[in-house]
Amino acid sequence: MTSLRRSLPRQATDDGGLPPLIEMRVNEQNSHIGFRNVHRIPAGAARSVGGGVSTYLIFMVRVPQAIAEIRNTDGTYVFRPLRPEMFPGIGDEVLDCLGQDIPFIGPGGREMSLQFREWTSPLDEINSVMRSVRGS
Repeated sequence: MTSLRRSLPRQATDDGGLPPLIEMRVNEQNSHIGFRNVHRIPAGAARSVGGGVSTYLIFMVRVPQAIAEIRNTDGTYVFRPLRPEMFPGIGDEVLDCLGQDIPFIGPGGREMSLQFREWTSPLDEINSVMRSVRGS
């Protein structure tokens, strides 16, 4: 069990000033890839989204590197397309983007969507379910 705990990203349990872990999911893309698309974004920092060596990786289809970025602006997360042609109808940015579906056009005109959300460990999710059942 300790080896599993070491492999999990450290979560801020005592609000030690760490920003939350943010996960990116792509529809139709396998999300069971370990912690490849789970990262902290410190206040004022941005992380790239796209193919290649982008921080948040879209690997289901071949997309260029850094087609967009997500930025932490004092606890509010802002999504900004860097390749606007891949994000028609989005505009310059998506304010407070956590939990929102962000549509994009992949290669060959394939319609897809991204979603960013706060990451919750599977153990915390199971414990939450168990507590809710116990309380019934």
